Amino acid sequence: MHAKVDSTVNSLESLNALVYELQNKISLLNQTIKDFKPDLDNKPNSIVLPSSVYQSAYSDYVSGNYELAYSGFQSFIEKYPNAELAAQAQFYLGECFYSRKMWSNAIKEYEKVEGLYSKSNLVASAQLKIALCYENLGMKQEALKLFSLIVNNFPKSPEFLTAKEKIKTYTNAENK
Repeated sequence: MHAKVDSTVNSLESLNALVYELQNKISLLNQTIKDFKPDLDNKPNSIVLPSSVYQSAYSDYVSGNYELAYSGFQSFIEKYPNAELAAQAQFYLGECFYSRKMWSNAIKEYEKVEGLYSKSNLVASAQLKIALCYENLGMKQEALKLFSLIVNNFPKSPEFLTAKEKIKTYTNAENK
């Protein structure tokens, strides 16, 4: 039973990763379209497109260059805090720490997703990642509270299924 639950959770996490990637690609396309609107104040030779700054950081992330990716995403947010990709950049700041198992730092960055970009569709993803960080830090009660919040607040999200499975896992462990 535990193996099946673990397998289901792993499958859901893989699906969530694919959803993140698709959201990222869609946002990048939207930003690229916006970048091509003429900016009459800039000279053609000095234009740095927001999407190219973001794409460079994302490429570093995908390549496993998490420190360089972190710097790139941070630079993107500083230069373009209101860009369509800003919420994704903030989320990936958390991912850079999460990938390196720096749970406390990841939590701080994920919390900024909701704090700075509360309308973003990445809020549920950030909350799920925070819960997983708590779980990795051995803070099971905090993780369980967040999993419950996700189930209650985001019933139609992909994160709902992962959170629900995690709650079942905790409930089954307590009943043994």
